[in-house]
Amino acid sequence: TMNHNINYQYENIKLQPIKKNDIEYLRKWRNEKKNNMYLRQIGHITSYEQRQWYDDYLKRKDELGFCIKECNELWCYVKI
Repeated sequence: TMNHNINYQYENIKLQPIKKNDIEYLRKWRNEKKNNMYLRQIGHITSYEQRQWYDDYLKRKDELGFCIKECNELWCYVKI
């Protein structure tokens, strides 16, 4: 599974694993028009779809997901 514990920090910027308690914030961030115009167009994401995405992500073995945080405030996420 992709439930990893890789953490990086430079000054006040942190890369941390995506955790279940992050996914609702990420969904709301992803659904904001000012953000989604720069992302792959998949339409509005429901809470159910976000939970399904996270469960599927945890099953993958070829992808690492990170939240980007500044001073412990979640900004967005990145997948590697």
